Amino acid sequence: MLRGLYTAASGLSSIMFRNEIETNNLTNSKTGGYKKEEVLFKSFQSLLNNRISYERPSTMAPIGNLGRGVMVDDVITYFDMQGELVNTEKDLDLAINGNGYLVIENAAGQRHYTRNGSFGLDYNAQLTNDDGYMVMGQNGSLEIKGQLIDIHDDGRVFVDGEYVDTLLMVDLIDPRKVGSNLFETDNPPIEAEGKILQGYLEQSNANPIEGMTQYLKNLRAYEANQKIVQAYDATLDKLINEVGRV
Repeated sequence: MLRGLYTAASGLSSIMFRNEIETNNLTNSKTGGYKKEEVLFKSFQSLLNNRISYERPSTMAPIGNLGRGVMVDDVITYFDMQGELVNTEKDLDLAINGNGYLVIENAAGQRHYTRNGSFGLDYNAQLTNDDGYMVMGQNGSLEIKGQLIDIHDDGRVFVDGEYVDTLLMVDLIDPRKVGSNLFETDNPPIEAEGKILQGYLEQSNANPIEGMTQYLKNLRAYEANQKIVQAYDATLDKLINEVGRV
């Protein structure tokens, strides 16, 4: 009799996890270069139900399978879905049209990758992201001293007409998120085919309207499973307090 209770409980747990992912997508719907995530579910192994003859207990005939609830199978990230490219008219805002990631290096020398090209200059005129990590060129960090900044679609950087360096842009195999809108991979980077757009930023590929719709669906599914748990609780209460006295 408690099998339905466990099934509903597994549904509650899975829906709570999916809501966490959807909430994160909604929160980052305005974060440049953010890649939305989605939860995949799988069912617990089903059980084969048999019809038992009370006259001949050893005789059983199969009557079908019964599921035992769901569990989280995987969380997938939509890396291949590019966000909208918005013109900001800022010289240090960069977007990648197509496949590719820009290389970022923190103070400890660890390299990560990003598609959020909202960059600026630190007090040493080094090109950095919002967290102060260095944006890397093919010859190291990029120092930009001058007024006229021109960045070509192949990543070449010119300052006041003088060539400085070329942005280091790569593509990744099986990237994964590491926080702060950065990515890493266990595989060697490969050549990127995308093009740099100066004065543009890539927006998040998470649609807030779709996210809110899914959030409301999750809420209704959660309430339905909650009512099932409450119904089982009421039934068990009767068994313990009423039937148990007989």
